[in-house]
Amino acid sequence: MDSPAGRLIAFDLAQNSTVVTALNFRVSTSYSYLKYRRRYYCLGKGKPMDLNDLLAVVNTEHAAALSLSKGGWEGWLQAELWYYLNITKTPTESTEREVKFPQTQTYCDLVTSTNQWVEIKAFGIFREGDENRFMDGIALDVMKMDKRPNGATGLVWVVVPRAIGDELVRAFQDRGWNGFERTNAEYVSIFQMRF
Repeated sequence: MDSPAGRLIAFDLAQNSTVVTALNFRVSTSYSYLKYRRRYYCLGKGKPMDLNDLLAVVNTEHAAALSLSKGGWEGWLQAELWYYLNITKTPTESTEREVKFPQTQTYCDLVTSTNQWVEIKAFGIFREGDENRFMDGIALDVMKMDKRPNGATGLVWVVVPRAIGDELVRAFQDRGWNGFERTNAEYVSIFQMRF
């Protein structure tokens, strides 16, 4: 049985490229992945990624322990979220990492088959002295959302251990930043801004 036009993401395995081609077409609801002439096609018919998806990955004792490391937590979080969305979540949400923003030299952390562009910043508790660079990185991620394709939705997530969530609120206030919504979970504070 055919569904209304779905989103198709084509990955060219013949080239070392993160270029993603998105097309609208009619799809059969019985397929999640299709391989044709060295290309893999992932069919995304799900809803856009949301806070519950992030919480499924980051609000765990394992993630809390990794947030104590002096580097790599943000990359781990992005990779684990990619894995969760593409492999674990039911139904899966076809997602790619490090997709180039149109007509720029910058890349987006995650792009879903529902045309959602997501930037993630994660700050470990022991990155003392790195606060200004982290805040500047958040500002750059917010500005990058202006470069997303027409019709695409955007989302910026900032994840910190819950113990320092109030400090991040003060840092936002010191810079005059508004617009982030805060959610406290057991291990983390998540700040999100939608576009």
